[in-house]
Amino acid sequence: MMKKTTAETILLVDDNPVNRTLLKKILEKEGYRVAEAEPRRGPRTKSRG
Repeated sequence: MMKKTTAETILLVDDNPVNRTLLKKILEKEGYRVAEAEPRRGPRTKSRG
């Protein structure tokens, strides 16, 4: 088995900051890089098409 030389990146999006913190710690411990994002706030609109 080849050894991983670079960490894969996961985009973590959750509206609960506690969940984001916990998941980030777990994923980083497993060797992943984690990019965090908060969900967009505001009204949702239907796309046209």
